[in-house]
Amino acid sequence: MLITVERGDPDRPLSRQVLHAEVLRNVNIINRGSSLHTLGTPLGTNIVTISNLPQGFYPPSFIPPQVVYASKDNKGAGGVGFGSGGASFTYRQVRGFSQGDRYLLTLVYEDASGNSGILYRKGFTGGNVSVILPSPWASKAIWISGSAHPQIAGLNRTDTNLKAYRFSLYNSNYDPNSVRNVNVLATKGWLGSNTTFTIPDLSWALNYTPFPLGSNINASISAVFSPNPLRLGLGAVSLSDIFGLNDINALTADLDIALAIAGGSYTVGGGPVRVP
Repeated sequence: MLITVERGDPDRPLSRQVLHAEVLRNVNIINRGSSLHTLGTPLGTNIVTISNLPQGFYPPSFIPPQVVYASKDNKGAGGVGFGSGGASFTYRQVRGFSQGDRYLLTLVYEDASGNSGILYRKGFTGGNVSVILPSPWASKAIWISGSAHPQIAGLNRTDTNLKAYRFSLYNSNYDPNSVRNVNVLATKGWLGSNTTFTIPDLSWALNYTPFPLGSNINASISAVFSPNPLRLGLGAVSLSDIFGLNDINALTADLDIALAIAGGSYTVGGGPVRVP
């Protein structure tokens, strides 16, 4: 169980300041019971420093830069530090932190259009933390043909630690007789020197109906960066686990992964578009 003492409005995440954080272990309270615990002296704070923050990009108001504590057994978790969008912020050290526990840094930034963004997730065990954000996609860098299984061009990122590209297509015109969304991950090693990729038509093998003509498709193309090997795919975790908090077990102390996202929309059969 994590106990925090905070100052600020819980409905306004950017105003929150954690004054004390302490984890309680082996607490067993039966129905209608109680337990008395005296909090220890608050521990100090550490600094998160963010480099390469692009001009004109800001965190959404509902997802501030933040550090979350998670216990080894995942039964105690909660925010221990919140930023406001600047180049640094502090997080409170958790009293009672022990081996197997970890801190998890989450950074989300987007431009005014909402079509270009950066996501960053990093696990660590304490101390000051410095991160370097990947650069966002250049304007209109990605070309998408207007088909149900489109060709995508412009995959020419040369950034350090580029590991893969992720392609996500979502039909905003819900049709119960066709597929709703398609997600594909292509590694840098698999693409080689190719700068184009075509979403494969696997409808014959996976027994789905492709997006019909006239469908409005929300497309998202992400460059995936990590200094570590990707642990993604069958039998491993997915990017949805990491960035969607679907599985807290995927958020390990050695996690270090970032996405540069280009988004936009097109109509199936309506011709190509460029994003972001």
